[in-house]
Amino acid sequence: MKVDMANFAISSIRPHLMQQSVEYERKKFQEILERQPNSLDFVTQWLEEASEDLMTQKYKHALPVGGMAAGSGDMPRLSPVAVQNYAYLKLLKWDHLQRPFPETVLMDQSRFHELQLQLEQLTILGAVLLVTFSMAAPGISSQADFAEKLKMIVKILLTDMHLPSFHLKDVLTTIGEKVCLEVSSCLSLCGSSPFTTDKETVLKGQIQAVASPDDPIRRIMESRILTFLETYLASGHLKPLPTVPGGLSPVQRELEEVAIKFARLVNYNKMVFCPYYDAILRKRWISFGNFFGSSNTDMSPWNCRTDYPMSLHIRFPKNRVIEAPMTIQLCFQEPCNKALSLLNIPLEAKGILDRSFLQRRLKPYRIRFCCRAL
Repeated sequence: MKVDMANFAISSIRPHLMQQSVEYERKKFQEILERQPNSLDFVTQWLEEASEDLMTQKYKHALPVGGMAAGSGDMPRLSPVAVQNYAYLKLLKWDHLQRPFPETVLMDQSRFHELQLQLEQLTILGAVLLVTFSMAAPGISSQADFAEKLKMIVKILLTDMHLPSFHLKDVLTTIGEKVCLEVSSCLSLCGSSPFTTDKETVLKGQIQAVASPDDPIRRIMESRILTFLETYLASGHLKPLPTVPGGLSPVQRELEEVAIKFARLVNYNKMVFCPYYDAILRKRWISFGNFFGSSNTDMSPWNCRTDYPMSLHIRFPKNRVIEAPMTIQLCFQEPCNKALSLLNIPLEAKGILDRSFLQRRLKPYRIRFCCRAL
């Protein structure tokens, strides 16, 4: 009874403690920022990279089959939340030895790094199980006992994956041997056709290939894991959890545990630093085809398209005033080149964003354009 009352008391005051903690951290960071105005440099770079990568990704998906840019109605739209979520995902693939961590997540760097290591291990585990169940007889993966036993064997062998003394290629060779023995044993007990020597050789080779970061199966698993995490963040952490992508069912429990930890870490960081993130994104970026989905008349999206020779058609409101230095991000595609190009044009000085202003800014890039004011 006493334990229940204590738990109830803790759960009751938790929101108040959380709010006080958020306000305290934000206050202390603001004090640091006032003393050191450059304390958001790495954060700005981090968010800008996320915005560029996400815009490129979405724009490529928006291109028609022919590869040429479509009209303005087909342009991708970004929101500050989407950019921030994508930025957090980039922390799970961070090079901690070569790149400085963004200032606002520096205190949580060890936690993000731990999640990154867990996801790398989960990617290898998922890839091994996927190639195994694909090569084995149909229906073998539906046997819960066998699937769980196989997963535990692989997990145990990958336990020390991130120690300096760990050699992934050697361990995957051992895993290949163990997996083939387990598959042969299971098929024998089920009365299925035996696992042939040729199949064993192929399976061992596919498992060993997972050691390479460029292995197609490994890349697919990594992409699907990140997609699941992105979907979970976008869902607002509501239950039930999003559907796990295909091929990840054997590691669903482990993936959901990581997703919950990641979401809690991200959610708290957003509560503290979201005002800074929003300010940076508003100040630094006018994204091609979208101004963060604003519904205000003076923030209307520009309608842009490309044609031959390479040109930019912009439709913008009259007298758009540039209040602070910012960057216009142009996405375009040359007629003879299927590769998407990103062009970041800095607008250093204050002024009016009109036809003559754009002509002066775009002239060095040999881009002609036509425009009309709303």
